[in-house]
Amino acid sequence: MDKVQDPICGMQIDKNSAIKITKDGKEYFFCSTHCRDEFIKQQGREGVVACEACSEKPLLRNKLFIITNIAILLILASFFIPFFEPFRKGF
Repeated sequence: MDKVQDPICGMQIDKNSAIKITKDGKEYFFCSTHCRDEFIKQQGREGVVACEACSEKPLLRNKLFIITNIAILLILASFFIPFFEPFRKGF
């Protein structure tokens, strides 16, 4: 199992499952189509832009995590606060 590094985000990926392109006789491997497209856009420019698709968000900045926790808190509160009971029944 050969590991290669994505030139855009730096992620280590399996060579066999990576997205591959060949430029000037050299093979480049990418973790996603986003990174491949960034690489193609960057040709002729200096510097490397971090890959959005590969960067991880902190858990508290993840919207799904926050909304799920708010819903759970409201359901739990509905057992103790009569005002939230219709929310629990509707849920």
